[in-house]
Amino acid sequence: MRAGFDHNIYVGAVTKFTLTNSYVHDVLDQGNEVKSRAQTTIITGNRIQDNSSVTSYAIDLSNGGSALVQNNVIQKGANSVQDAVVDCGAEGAYAGSQLTFTGNTVINDGTHLGNPTLMYTWCATTVSANQLFGLSNLGVVKVSTASLTASGNQMQPLVSAPALDTSSPVTPLAAPEPPAYTLMLISLLATVVMHQRRLRLRRSRRSLRCKAA
Repeated sequence: MRAGFDHNIYVGAVTKFTLTNSYVHDVLDQGNEVKSRAQTTIITGNRIQDNSSVTSYAIDLSNGGSALVQNNVIQKGANSVQDAVVDCGAEGAYAGSQLTFTGNTVINDGTHLGNPTLMYTWCATTVSANQLFGLSNLGVVKVSTASLTASGNQMQPLVSAPALDTSSPVTPLAAPEPPAYTLMLISLLATVVMHQRRLRLRRSRRSLRCKAA
């Protein structure tokens, strides 16, 4: 693989991509942890961490789209070659692209690059209620004329950052209870199967009686 092309997750121009409750980490050879060209991208409740790998972006939304990045722990490693954690729309944003980046914990260990930046965005962007460690300011570079709304973000020194959780695998979400109509259908099918068995048994007995006569 060429440097920068070996991504942990690469999603093409599909309708929708959802990533949740996952640990994505240690991408190789200057790749992105998550790269998506989907029209809609939802990234929630994950740990996305470079750790000590030589990486590019943690999240690269190459063509923007409708994107939600919420309640994740995102760590930019000290060996990253990019000064931004997130990119949105750098390779040509879809019309009407918008990014909501909210409730995340971002830890920037890539301070060696000299310009610690949260994101480059070509999309209408909302950045709210994030905990940002290792960024001297909000660190959003708005490259296009698209709107930027920022509120409730807390900038803190890198030394205050929480310890990274590198355990794997992530505890899976509990399986949802089947809906009531599914249980009713299972019960109905079981009743039908039992009825068919009884009919076959009766027919078999009648056939034996006829042969005996």
